[in-house]
Amino acid sequence: MTNMMDEEHITPIQTAMKWGVYGGVASIIFDLVLYVLGMKTVDGSNPVQYLSFIVFIAFVVMGIKAYADTNGYMSYGQGLATGLLTSLIAGVIIAIYSYLFMTVIAPDFMDGAMDAVKDQWEAQGMSDEQMEQAEGFTEMFMSPGIIAIMSIFSNGLIGLIISLIASAVLKRV
Repeated sequence: MTNMMDEEHITPIQTAMKWGVYGGVASIIFDLVLYVLGMKTVDGSNPVQYLSFIVFIAFVVMGIKAYADTNGYMSYGQGLATGLLTSLIAGVIIAIYSYLFMTVIAPDFMDGAMDAVKDQWEAQGMSDEQMEQAEGFTEMFMSPGIIAIMSIFSNGLIGLIISLIASAVLKRV
């Protein structure tokens, strides 16, 4: 008979490090494939781009499941911690990649986004003065650094929501 105290268990942080890195790298590979194939658009008009959310979500859920499977048990809180940490680690990796993508790999990629926004403003009938004011504000939020920071927060929020659900489903006591 095996004593539970003698078995080695992993922590949510150990699991999150592994699956967060896997998820971040998989998301980067997916994004680069879309970019190389010409399927990555600034305005998100290509629905294939939304599959990146499924890749991200899958790795968060696999991290939670791996924690439960490895330890043989998992409380709701442990599952939530594992999923949230996994999403934050993946989010940081994705944010670093996003910053490098916009500054090194394809620095002109975001120019297309600004052009699309300006076209929308014109279609809405904004005056030149209104467009100038909006442009300065928009450019600030479209900078690589701000987008990278927002990426961490958005991945963390998505990860929290997924973790709340997946932890409830995969919980083992």
